Amino acid sequence: MAPEQIGNQYENEVDIYSLGIIIFELFWVFGTGHERVKEWYDIREAKLPNDFEAQYRTESSLIKSMLSKNPLKRPKASTLKDYLANTDILCSRTY
Repeated sequence: MAPEQIGNQYENEVDIYSLGIIIFELFWVFGTGHERVKEWYDIREAKLPNDFEAQYRTESSLIKSMLSKNPLKRPKASTLKDYLANTDILCSRTY
């Protein structure tokens, strides 16, 4: 859930936030449920694990922008569509 959904009005930027979380989870496998719970708060704050950022530099940048606390700083869906269509960011590096 995007931060602004708690007691405020919101627009479709909340979907971009959720998509950022989903993309992160598609790339990263947690070793245990405990590890996931431990890191979850930081991830929601756009603080990605150091190992993730080292392995997925471009993806980290995109995900961080999608997880911005300020909904107006998140990329628009059309911008994401164009960006993803013109880059290999979602190539098959996730085994």
